[in-house]
Amino acid sequence: MPAHPDDDRDLSELRDAIEESSPEPRVLLIGYACNSDQGLLRISWGEAALGRDNLLHWGHVDDLPVPAVSADGRRGWAA
Repeated sequence: MPAHPDDDRDLSELRDAIEESSPEPRVLLIGYACNSDQGLLRISWGEAALGRDNLLHWGHVDDLPVPAVSADGRRGWAA
């Protein structure tokens, strides 16, 4: 999970927890909502499982930050 140059959050605790988990996670699922007019609207990650109905069922979900909308209507990380 590389750091984004404009992201000043300390993610070391999260990286350590992923590295120390047993068994080591093999898949990271990220869900998102977007459209062509507004771009990225929502992004989340969390736990999911494939149900007997062959559908993906989300459990615990954490929302991740979405870049802010600037005056010109574009999304980008705040400076």
